[in-house]
Amino acid sequence: MSEQPDESQKTEEPSPKKLADARKKGDVPVSKEVATLTSMIATILLIAFAGPPLVRTMSASMSPFVASVHDIRVEETTYDVTAVLGELFFKIFAAMSPLFLAFAAAALLAAFGQNALVFAVDRIKPKAERLNPMKGLKRIFSQDSLVELGKNLTKVAVVTGVVALFTMNELENFTAMASYDLNQIPLRMQSMVIKLLSAVLVVMVLIAVIDVIWKQMEYKKKQRMTKQEVKDEFKQTEGDPQIKQRMAEIRRSKKRRDSIAKVPDATVLIMNPTHYAVALRYVPSEGDAPVCIAKGRNLIALQMRDKANEHNVPVIENPPLARALHAAIEEDQPIPPQFFKAVAEVINYVYRTGQRSLTL
Repeated sequence: MSEQPDESQKTEEPSPKKLADARKKGDVPVSKEVATLTSMIATILLIAFAGPPLVRTMSASMSPFVASVHDIRVEETTYDVTAVLGELFFKIFAAMSPLFLAFAAAALLAAFGQNALVFAVDRIKPKAERLNPMKGLKRIFSQDSLVELGKNLTKVAVVTGVVALFTMNELENFTAMASYDLNQIPLRMQSMVIKLLSAVLVVMVLIAVIDVIWKQMEYKKKQRMTKQEVKDEFKQTEGDPQIKQRMAEIRRSKKRRDSIAKVPDATVLIMNPTHYAVALRYVPSEGDAPVCIAKGRNLIALQMRDKANEHNVPVIENPPLARALHAAIEEDQPIPPQFFKAVAEVINYVYRTGQRSLTL
């Protein structure tokens, strides 16, 4: 088995193919702090706009239970207790469902925002290496795990500090709530919770930005390639350069042979004496315009001329017309209308005189 390349050898930036292959396997840079941030934003919005109705709904759900708690016959059967608790749980769950939906939407939004919505079969396939306790320990005490631990401890310390400062600043307001009317306390608590979460949110935004940048840098570093990997990938996607060069030469050689082989079927070969040759075929029953059946330059042009002389195909030397036709048309295409007059004069001359060569 080949050894994994040393990290120090990975000096090349990851190619688009390398990144695409990693994405197919579910290997994408994802910041958990972004998900935490979006969940916190969803919580603040939910408390701000749906807090009082949510409290009222939960209070209404629990009131019958509190009012009739003395009617539950615990000593005779557990049926009444189970039924009441089940009903209570269902009502509380129904009341809390907007909060659950908000968290789910926030998680999806976080994944979508990071372009991390990927269904990768490789992630759910059972792998024997995951059952290896030694590799499990290596993952636990790996550099990534230690970095994550450090980030989490730092986050907890910073957030705890923010909460402590907020609590100290709001301590007088907390004690003053003892004198508030009961109807005022939920609104006051709502305001204080929103202020606290907003203060934490500012810190979480900074933490999330730093974490996203860190994740992207670590991901790019992890996906770097060695020079050999770059060469191997190029061979896989583009082909071996030597083979490609050889195949291109074979195609050019075949095209030269085909061009020369078609000359005997031509009506006339128009040449710039040694540089350009265009073989035209004109048979009225085959079409209204002459067709270029072959063309060539330099050595091919000379070989086409020799082939034309072998098979008694008229050779007309007309440098301007030869260059213009060679540049304007491809093989097996009729000549453009702008050449009709000039080519017609050449073909009429060939038909009328029967000469095999002429310089115009």
